Amino acid sequence: TITQYLRILIDPVVNPVIGPPTSIRDLNVVAQANPILCLNNVSGLSPDMSDALCRFATEGGASARRLYSDEDEVALDTNRPIIVNGIAPVATRGDLIERTVFIYPPEIDPHKRRCQDDLALEFEEKRPAIFGAVLDCLVKALQCYREVTLPQTPRMADFARWGEAATRELCSESESF
Repeated sequence: TITQYLRILIDPVVNPVIGPPTSIRDLNVVAQANPILCLNNVSGLSPDMSDALCRFATEGGASARRLYSDEDEVALDTNRPIIVNGIAPVATRGDLIERTVFIYPPEIDPHKRRCQDDLALEFEEKRPAIFGAVLDCLVKALQCYREVTLPQTPRMADFARWGEAATRELCSESESF
């Protein structure tokens, strides 16, 4: 549900989450057609699929032979944000782990569980405010990004710097609530 709402907050589509494609070619097609790649109920990734997700997260390029042709090539721009959900750990290889923000939602108390229709209705009512809050955080992170210095430059330095800028803004906002 969190994956679905994150996706439709940014990109309201009919089918916000899909199962993982079975081939890298299919994954490229799905990534090319969607500004956010959302894979639902993933129980594991092959090394090739993990590598492809790494490329989508940072490098953003792929190429393939055009169908029915031996000489023509099609280049794909597949640099995408990716949301993957599952019960078991999905990102197990170091390169994908370094490109991942893990979210562990709390278990919902059985007495507080709600029907999907009720959640959808409440989400639609609050969606403009939620989206506005996301944009406000982004604006503030953009304002302080250049001032962020990290004590040590890690791999994925830009990702870490953006994470630090957003965290500073989120923490300062939460203290004011």
